Amino acid sequence: MEHSKEELPMVLLLLMACMTFMAIVSEMTISGIIPNLVSDLGISELQAGNLVGYYSVAAALVTIPVSMWTVSWNRKRLLLGIIAFYFLGNVLIAFSASYPTLIMGRLIGGTAAGALWPMISAFVMKLVHAEHHGRAVVIALSGATLGISVGLPLMTSIAQFAIWRVEMAFVALLFLVLSLGVYFWMPNTPGDERTAENSLSTVLGHGSVWLVMMLVALVVYANYSVYTYQANMLETFAYSGGITLAQSLFGFGSLLAVFITAKYIDSHLQWVTLGVITASIIAFLVFFFVEGASSLWHGAFILWGMGFGPLTTLFQTLASRQVPASATAIVNAIQAAVYDVSIMLGSSLGGVLLVNSGIGLVLQVAMIGLFVANELVLVSRRIFALR
Repeated sequence: MEHSKEELPMVLLLLMACMTFMAIVSEMTISGIIPNLVSDLGISELQAGNLVGYYSVAAALVTIPVSMWTVSWNRKRLLLGIIAFYFLGNVLIAFSASYPTLIMGRLIGGTAAGALWPMISAFVMKLVHAEHHGRAVVIALSGATLGISVGLPLMTSIAQFAIWRVEMAFVALLFLVLSLGVYFWMPNTPGDERTAENSLSTVLGHGSVWLVMMLVALVVYANYSVYTYQANMLETFAYSGGITLAQSLFGFGSLLAVFITAKYIDSHLQWVTLGVITASIIAFLVFFFVEGASSLWHGAFILWGMGFGPLTTLFQTLASRQVPASATAIVNAIQAAVYDVSIMLGSSLGGVLLVNSGIGLVLQVAMIGLFVANELVLVSRRIFALR
């Protein structure tokens, strides 16, 4: 399929958005069927909960070596291979008769995720001119935001009316349909030649890359340390709206931020980054200081969604600006690994703080991290320059 780089290839970008939507659905649907797994397979809640962690560990471990190994591969064929892994992982879960089979399915899915997230922005950037890179990545990754705000609640609702095996088989079927779209519509796009400039050592030699990774670690840790324990926060501070309304407002804010980010990310990346971080700071300040004021908390959840929803897009675009185009996949593999590790640290260290001192300290530590991140954004203008 041929297209002009002069315009945004919307059909291709929407196909990419479908891919990122399905990736999030595949990753997070498992959390909605944990009670079913416990009752049907006779495993403990801890074992079922660990299936979430196995996925993240696999993604974090494989993302850099797989990205280095596949840097020269045809992007379309690589994407079809990733979809095949997603399909296989979900089929294994759907037809599993034992806990080890469930683990294998999650590890295969995590491997697919580790390969997908670094390459998706590199692929998208090959389809458009440099001045449209940020906007194109926003559109392609908007599927991830929709996956969280729409896909996950939808799949959770389906789980209430269908057998969990049918639900997972349906997810696998959707990946099969997606593969047909990629096969027939996505253009054959070459990978990047292996050179010194896209070697891991060269990429890590860029000082600005380390600044970006520090920013990723601070912001992702802060957001996920609170996100993981939001139910505890709602209960502690007596939010009358409940978890359903909170997630709905959060999802609305995430979607709103996607449109704003798409419009301004290419021309005002520094200010967009500053605005995203500040939105989370304001939300956390409301949560901490204004206990039980539902109307203010409604707005705070919308703001938090605006500070949370664009993070993947923002950091992939920012990381890509630190290196030549041929090293985009490698730098975003590093970014994805830091992102995944920061999620795990946010959930684990946030849990330690919660158990020992309560949700208030979790919020305080998160806000400190975000304030430091904002200072880093203000004093590091060079990392936002368009190469």
